Amino acid sequence: MNNFRPLLAVFFSSLMAVSCGGGSDGPAATGAGVGQAGAERTGFSVSGLATVGSGLISDSDTNDPYAYFSANDTAADAQPGPNPGIVLGYLSAVPYGPTGSRFANQADTFDTYKVSLAAGQRVAVQMAGWDPGAPGAVNINLFLFDMDKELRQVSESIEAVDALVVQTTGEYYVVLGALAGASNYTLRISSGESAAFATTRGLSRLDDFIPGDAVVAYAPQGTARNAMASSPNSSVLGGRDTSAAVLVRSAAASAFSARSAVKHVDEWSGLPRSAAMQAKIDTIATINALRADATVRYAEPNYRAYDLAIPNDELYPYQWHYPKIKLPQAWDITEGASGGEPVIVAVVDTGVILQHPDMLGQTVPGFDFVSDPAYSRDGDGIDSDPTDQGTSATPGLSSWHGTHVSATVAARSNDGSGVAGVAPLARVMPLRALGLEGGSSYDIAQAIRFAAGLANDSTTFPAKRADIINLSLGGATRSAVIAEAVLAVQNAGVVVVAAAGNDGSNAPMYPASLPGVISVSATTLGDERAPYSNYGVNIDISAPGGNTAEDLNADGHVDGVLSAVLKESGGEYQVAYKFLQGTSMAAPHVAGVLALMKAANPTLTAGQINTLLLSGEMTDDLGPVGRDDHFGQGVINAYKSVLAAQSLSGITTPDVPRLISSRDRFDFGKITDQLTLRLESSGGEVTVSAVASAASWLHIATAVSSNGGLEFVVSVDRGALSEGVHRTTLTVDSSAGQLQLAVTVDTTTIVLESDAGQIYFLLFTTAGDEVVAQFSAAVEQEAYSFNFDGVPAGSYYLVAGSDQDNDGYICGAGEACGGWPVLSQLDEFEIVAGRSDVAFLVGHQSSLGESLSRTGWASRGYAVDKAALFAGKLR
Repeated sequence: MNNFRPLLAVFFSSLMAVSCGGGSDGPAATGAGVGQAGAERTGFSVSGLATVGSGLISDSDTNDPYAYFSANDTAADAQPGPNPGIVLGYLSAVPYGPTGSRFANQADTFDTYKVSLAAGQRVAVQMAGWDPGAPGAVNINLFLFDMDKELRQVSESIEAVDALVVQTTGEYYVVLGALAGASNYTLRISSGESAAFATTRGLSRLDDFIPGDAVVAYAPQGTARNAMASSPNSSVLGGRDTSAAVLVRSAAASAFSARSAVKHVDEWSGLPRSAAMQAKIDTIATINALRADATVRYAEPNYRAYDLAIPNDELYPYQWHYPKIKLPQAWDITEGASGGEPVIVAVVDTGVILQHPDMLGQTVPGFDFVSDPAYSRDGDGIDSDPTDQGTSATPGLSSWHGTHVSATVAARSNDGSGVAGVAPLARVMPLRALGLEGGSSYDIAQAIRFAAGLANDSTTFPAKRADIINLSLGGATRSAVIAEAVLAVQNAGVVVVAAAGNDGSNAPMYPASLPGVISVSATTLGDERAPYSNYGVNIDISAPGGNTAEDLNADGHVDGVLSAVLKESGGEYQVAYKFLQGTSMAAPHVAGVLALMKAANPTLTAGQINTLLLSGEMTDDLGPVGRDDHFGQGVINAYKSVLAAQSLSGITTPDVPRLISSRDRFDFGKITDQLTLRLESSGGEVTVSAVASAASWLHIATAVSSNGGLEFVVSVDRGALSEGVHRTTLTVDSSAGQLQLAVTVDTTTIVLESDAGQIYFLLFTTAGDEVVAQFSAAVEQEAYSFNFDGVPAGSYYLVAGSDQDNDGYICGAGEACGGWPVLSQLDEFEIVAGRSDVAFLVGHQSSLGESLSRTGWASRGYAVDKAALFAGKLR
């Protein structure tokens, strides 16, 4: 049986990292590995290297007694922090952990990082153990002190995330303080250019609000009564039962006094607080208590001035890949439906989470073609329910690949939450053909045939056939049954799009390499071929697939493609959004644009699409002029594609002059000094009157005419900048209006070595998850060497991660994690002889679902036996 797998690559965060000086506590501080203790075994040696995800550092005083240790509690012993970057850490307001834990008998109240920050940057801490309803709920606050230890900003909500936006460029102490409970955490420092950041900041005593007031909204049939409102010193304005917001006013909120919080922060700074500040702190404590009440929909201060502006789709600012392909301009013409009839895109994949908020109402009936109950995960063979059942029997390892792909095609948009889809008015036909260990060529062929309304094993047919089929899957072997199915649907007029593969080679991948199939390679935020993307003579077109080893736009997240998934936690599923990379992510961009084209011209044929593609009317050229083996005809341009489709039907967009920019932003990063801006006109002549910036360190060269457009070389003078992250705006004035492009440059010179903390490697069987060997190592030159001796012949999985809270499990929430070949899709490897070539990434899993969820989401992970690893070796 040919196994076809989702074409998805690894998705770890790409951020700065640090190595810290100071004393060490534990035998592994030198980077030497420690292997499994126990009886001698005969077998083979398995070894390799786990590379740390770029730009990741570990808190230097976690609860793991075997990890490197250096206190970072005070300003005097502050740990250097990354900018931009990510820190995986641990804090506790109380002693926590089993006997032997570093903080079993004392609290780890503060973690302090010294960082150079620029105005407008965002600093956020995400609590891994956050659950507002749990006894002893975790509460970590975020403080920003200047070098004189004056408090400049604070975020002190009882939410999963506390965040703030830096107001003034300078050197700061970023201080995390544990007020309750114990928790791993993720600290992110990012460029903060998105308007969405303003909506995710936490409560702050420094905000301008009226002390003693709280604006409260209750659930339907709720009553405006609580401990504060029933106080003899309080009054409820309006005095009514309502689900609308009410104003709760109190002269004193002694029942919720936060004087312990004042003492807490004063312990770090040694500076007193005024009576006025105390009143504001008490108010915030009251509001936090209200927020913990299940009958309260929301509670907030009575701000004197408060900006309520938010973007429509909450996470759209992170979807850098859409402006890259000129989607906003295309949306001005169509969003994927014509005359009320949506274009249908069949997604043959792992299925779809139909109840995901971003997929509600976005699908037409599909089918489940996973025929073998041993791999279906739903207990039967084919059926009419295409719901994604997960692709792994191990909790937390399912990719939800089909949901991610489908949401890229047609996620709900303009609903104020989640992500946007390429063609939001189109509809997805979910066809499940991948289960455990991928899918079979036969099942995939049946799904392809169903999509086109052709005879198939279900003996059923869609009410309306699909216009486009997306295949973000593939294998190295050409399958005749799939080839026949593809040819049959092509003859029926259906367009087939497929991912080119993630082997980083020119080897053909099928079905992408079949005749007539649009084969899609992947590009990065920097407009390069993604390092994992296949290339070669079969590549037709390219689209954003991302590169999760980078954070070029310094937004605190990896440069993957953001879309919808689920998160598994304690046996429950939660809505989440994840950055993934792969040609799997590139293909649905093209499928979605084809849906826009079909909506703009319902009579558009597959032959016409092929003609437009070959003539370059759907793409922007990348690489060598004309078609090449890396990008095919170039990267998809949604606006050009829709205009080209319209022109074939005689429909034309009103002649409104538009200014088209080759960039939506400039990210110079740490090493790039020069980038090119290309400006073109569409819909009529456009005159560019000025291209300028107020920043003296940004230089714009004189325009050069090129192929009907204007090109400007934009360069940065790094020598004129102080150390840190600098931001400005480049403005283009034209007769078609003004265009503003964000500019970011990072002049940080401190080299912080990537370090994910003490890492534990577990080798376990594919049947029964029995751990057969374990190994532990500290970082050496941003990587971990591991070696298992005496491994019996057989099939195994390999997972590695940290255990910062010392609960005996690696890969928990807020901890480093990795797996071979990628964590999102563990693959078994056969041991029939010794191996020394096993390589993979270990780092932070970048998921937005954690920060958006309001339910507990701690994850247990995989058990590690430290007593066996370090028997007699802990000092």
